[in-house]
Amino acid sequence: MEFDDPETALREARQRFIDSFDEICGSVLRAFREGPDAIRVSRGRVHRLAGLAGVVGFRGVSRKALDLEAVLDGPAAEADVTGAVELMRGAFAEDLNAPAPPWA
Repeated sequence: MEFDDPETALREARQRFIDSFDEICGSVLRAFREGPDAIRVSRGRVHRLAGLAGVVGFRGVSRKALDLEAVLDGPAAEADVTGAVELMRGAFAEDLNAPAPPWA
């Protein structure tokens, strides 16, 4: 990655985000089924996802990731986590179809 060109770095980060989004969603669901330790790790990943999503132009995903993080903080049922992940996936589809940031 060329740090002398921030726009190139952002474009590359955006593409990595797009390429890995489905795996991140799947890992959250798997972690919930594995138990409390895995949920804590997953919650941290979701927290970072919320921040990165906004930076790379996926603001809807960022908002839904924050909602998912709140679900993971509480005594959530699997249906709650699954529903929050599905809402985040819907936001991803909307953000992906929206006009990209000018640097992208």
